[in-house]
Amino acid sequence: DVYKRQGPTMLPKMDKRIFTLAFAPDGTWLVVGGTGAIHRYNILEHSLESSLEGHQLAVPKVAFTPDGQLLLATGAEGAMSLWKVSTWQEVNRIKLPAKGVLQTALSPNGEKVFVSMDHLIAGYTLLDGKQILEIPLSIKGVYGLALSPDGSLLANAGADGNVRIWEI
Repeated sequence: DVYKRQGPTMLPKMDKRIFTLAFAPDGTWLVVGGTGAIHRYNILEHSLESSLEGHQLAVPKVAFTPDGQLLLATGAEGAMSLWKVSTWQEVNRIKLPAKGVLQTALSPNGEKVFVSMDHLIAGYTLLDGKQILEIPLSIKGVYGLALSPDGSLLANAGADGNVRIWEI
């Protein structure tokens, strides 16, 4: 109701372009990714905290694990980083086999992540970065990924206008 009465809270400008946003599951953080670093906004304190550096180009996707303990981010340079939320320290970096759109889908238990790249979808175990799945595609852009609630189906939205559903 407060937003309806007073209008939105405007955050300070962070980047030239913003591509992705994610609220922490407990509602304490809003994480913002764009053409620069990953920015952290503390909802409780109404303050922009320090930024997370590490990706050389745009950050197309940020996502919290379901338990809110880890933050996952993809970088357009072809890397995926994993940050521990309690310390905001990077705990893992996975070099991806291709560059591209770099959307993600996290498994319901937060143990696996699937990433879209040009001509490819790959799956990894989150903590150790071991590749567990590779789906080659004839299309260049994979603009969306979704995982079913039980983690058995993976859907992708392609640059060709088609949606594909995979049993994984």
